Formats: sequence, C-alpha cells, structure tokens
Amino acid sequence: MKRAFASVLLIAILIYFASGFDVYLSAASEPTINDESNEITDPDGLQIEDEGVNGPHLFSETAVLIDAASGQVLFEKQMNKKMFPASITKILTALLAIENGRPDQRITMSERAVFSIERGSSHIALDMDEQITLDQAIYGISIASGNDAANGIAESIGGTLEGFADMMNQRAREAGAINSNFVNAHGLPDDSHVTTAYDMGMIMRACVQEPAFLKYFSEKLFEIPPTNKQTETRFLHNANCLINGTIECEGVIASKTGYTNAAGNTLVSAATKDGRTLVAVVMKSSGRNEKFDDTNALFEYGFESFRKVRIPAEKIAKSFSGLSADNLASETLYYSSSDLNVYLNENISEDAIRIDYKLSAEAGASGSAQAVISVDEEQADGWMYNQLAIIDLESASEENLVAAGNDQPAAPGSDNDNSNYLSNDQSEQVGIARRVSLFVRRLLPVMAGLAALFVIYLILRERKRRRRRRKLERLRQQYNVKPYHVDRGRRLL
Repeated sequence: MKRAFASVLLIAILIYFASGFDVYLSAASEPTINDESNEITDPDGLQIEDEGVNGPHLFSETAVLIDAASGQVLFEKQMNKKMFPASITKILTALLAIENGRPDQRITMSERAVFSIERGSSHIALDMDEQITLDQAIYGISIASGNDAANGIAESIGGTLEGFADMMNQRAREAGAINSNFVNAHGLPDDSHVTTAYDMGMIMRACVQEPAFLKYFSEKLFEIPPTNKQTETRFLHNANCLINGTIECEGVIASKTGYTNAAGNTLVSAATKDGRTLVAVVMKSSGRNEKFDDTNALFEYGFESFRKVRIPAEKIAKSFSGLSADNLASETLYYSSSDLNVYLNENISEDAIRIDYKLSAEAGASGSAQAVISVDEEQADGWMYNQLAIIDLESASEENLVAAGNDQPAAPGSDNDNSNYLSNDQSEQVGIARRVSLFVRRLLPVMAGLAALFVIYLILRERKRRRRRRKLERLRQQYNVKPYHVDRGRRLL
C-alpha cells in the first residue's frame, strides 16, 4: 500500500511540475521592464487570445474597436493582418481633401480621372472636362462611393494620382497607421494597396476630429445640380444601412462601406454615446449584412462592458539608476505630468493593472522613457487585448559626481549598453518579490494536492484494514480458532 501511495504521489508531482515548469522559468526570468525587441511603434503591444469569454464573436476575418479619444484598443481580431480595404480607402481621401482644400474649390475632371477606373465599378457618371466643387466631390465619395470623384479629388489636391497617393501614405503614418500602403484614392484592387483593421481605425480616429468629415459621412441624400457637362441634377442616395436607417445602430456619427471580390465586405464606423466616441472596423466579411451585425456587436460591447479607471501620476513615476554621458552615476526620475484615464473591462479588477517601463538613450543624450500600462495576462481572463496605454514620460536627473568604477552599470549607448535598466537595489527587490509571489502561488496547489492524496491514502488504508479483519474473522470461524490477545508483550491462546 505504501509503495502504491508513493507511486501515485510521485506521478502527480511529476505531472504538475512538468506542465508548469516552463511557465515558472519564463515568469521567474521575466524582466521588470519590457524587452527592447518589443518595438513601441508596433501596435500589437501586449496581446492575448483574440477570441475570449468577454468579447463578441465576429463573422469578419479581422476587426478592431478603438476609443477615439485615447486610441486605446478595446477589442481586436487579427487587427494587424494586411488586408485589401476596398472603398473604405475613401475616408483618407476625404480627410486629405478637407485638410488641404476648400469646399468651393473647382475640380476639372481629366481623361485619366474618368476612364482609369474599372468598368462597372461605382461612379457618379462624371465626364471628361466636367467641373464640380470639392464639396460635391466629397459627397460623391461619401454617399455614392464614386471612384471617378475620388480620382478628381486626388488630382485636384495632389496634382497627380501618384502624388496624392504619396500624401495618403504620409497622412496615414501621421495618424498612426504604419502598416499600410495606399496607391490610389478609391480602393479598387491593387496588390500593393493594403492596410490593416488597426490602421483604418487610426485613420478613422483622425477623421472624426474633423466636424466636416462627420457631416459628409453621415448624410443620407445629396443633390449635385447641373454642371457644364450635365444638364440634369444628380441625386445621390446612401446605401450604407447604418446611415440610411435600414439597420439600427445607436449613436452612429459616420460610416463608410467597401466591397470588392478580393477585399470582401469592409466597413469603418464611428459612434458616440454618453460623451464617448468609439471607432469600429471590420474587414472581409462574406455576407452583406454581416459587417453591420459585427459593427453593432462591437459598439454594444465597447459602450456596455468597460469602465473608466484613473491611474494617479504618482503611481506611474519611477526612478532608475544608470550613467550619464560623462560616465557619472546618476539617478533619473521619470514621471507623468498628469493622471491617466484608461478603460478597463468590467470583469477585470483594477489590481490586475501593471506598469512596465521602456527606456532608451544614446550616448550624450538624456534619454527617454515610456510607461506601458497593461493588464496582467494571468488575470485578464480571456480579454481580447490587454494593453491599455503607452505614454511618454518626462524626466528629472540628479547626477552624483562620483566616477564610475568597473562595477557600475554600463552607460546607455556603450558596448555594454542595457537601455532598459533598473537600479541594483530595485532589480533585486522586484526580482525577490516576484519569485516569492510565484513560489507561493505554485506551492499552495501542490500542498493542497498532497493533502488530498494523504486523505485518500488514509481512507484506502482503513478500508484495507477492515477487509483484512473481516477475512480473518471468517477464517477463525471456519477453523474454530480463538483470537489472539496481547498482554504485556506476551501472546496467549
């Protein structure tokens, strides 16, 4: 029995530690600050499962939900996968037109602007040498998704279609869209014309800051009066179900659809509720209405499942030790000049918020730092995207006029540079605290398991004793043998 118990116990312990040993090693060696290889410019940041218990399940292949005020990602599904945008490209075209043109600016349609678009693609029947205003052209792309109108805007604002494409890429980068490449103003298929759900969300975030953009992309109907080439009024009708009311979506303030065979159905939208504005992007949904259903689900999730949490500035502040450009030991305090507000999933405790620091400095420079605010992955409980914010920190240094010895930390930018560093005391304290916490968290389940096994062992041992006693009693009765009695070490029959 003892051998059996020992075997069971050994197997249980081996299975437990085999399943968790790699986790233990990675957690025990986890740096206090983020690894330098995790580029700040990468919008992926800290991610967990893109399909979890707390978020909507979508038909679309990729999607993102962004808080317009802060840029915080509230939900993502493969948001950095490169996709074809189709006509949602036109929100960037409109943004550049609003920022660089005048509503009454005259556009003269060139032969290339009219005839370079695909036969059968959406248009508003503009003719070569026809003149319309920039205002009318923007309505032409926002309501009727006219590819000819988009080309007219491109040539009017950028000089050439290629020049406007360069402007698009520059403006996209300024908006935080770093994984996109735009080669035309309308979004018709081109292998080089690609973007991501995240990038389109960031572009839409820039768009909704323009009141004129909201006017153009929330309009149901518009009339273009007769022109020098057209004797009749053009009536433009918006087929976007979120705008024309065919499908109800509370609070929508702007929206643009897109479709090509390669891109599938795409949709970018913004909605406002209780003073908050959210941006939702869905890409490559198959059914026509799936993109609207997904967008509705995203907005409902974003408005109903999050609460605002304030992180005090003093909690973000952090001191780091290193060397100055003059090879002198220094202590630098990095801090935020104001409190930080983030949105936290309603099922996540505020205790799960963690702050990591990313430092970088070149020789002779004072250096810079960013605070990465996120939710601890172990406590995220299936939340789609656990990064809350990345903020630039201000700094204040006080150099100690003590020449650094060989045992001092390397200066940032030197051959032994470790741009992400903590003071020795801080590193030791943080490391010990994390290891103790991890050890306790892993030890408790082991102890509980051992206790359970011990109880099982006692139960099994008692059952075996009872069976043996019953068997002996039957044998005694069968052979008429009197039981033994123990008296002071002597056995008497």
